[in-house]
Amino acid sequence: MIVGAPSIAKSVRIQVKIVMMVTADYAAVEPQTGKLNVIGVFNRITAKSFPLTYHRMYIAVRLEAEMEDGAEPHQLLITLASEDGHEMLAIKGDFEMPKSSRGIFPQLEIVCEFNQLKFPAAGDYRIYVRVDDGELVDESCVLQVVQADD
Repeated sequence: MIVGAPSIAKSVRIQVKIVMMVTADYAAVEPQTGKLNVIGVFNRITAKSFPLTYHRMYIAVRLEAEMEDGAEPHQLLITLASEDGHEMLAIKGDFEMPKSSRGIFPQLEIVCEFNQLKFPAAGDYRIYVRVDDGELVDESCVLQVVQADD
């Protein structure tokens, strides 16, 4: 051991960050290559009337660990909230970061499909993505739902 060198304790959590988060008409991770395919990225929905039932929406997220994670388990939470903070839906899942290769930070693509989403009124809805209960990462984006002009 080198005198004065800091030791890395096992209790140190590996920083996982969100490097990309989009809402889209379609998204998928190609099983053979791990490629993330995203079609029709948007952040605004226009409706003729309310309440609106939005047929299908995808959220694609790319996570990156700052160093080798050692298959440490993490938890992902995605929520959709109305302008007044009312939680409309939540999806939770566990994941492990893949091993890195040749100096590249490990990355993981996660895709969630949402069907028949109900928007009661026009407004700025917020999508939150949290890793490990927001302890390490807590990101959000705005999804505008607006009334169409006649």
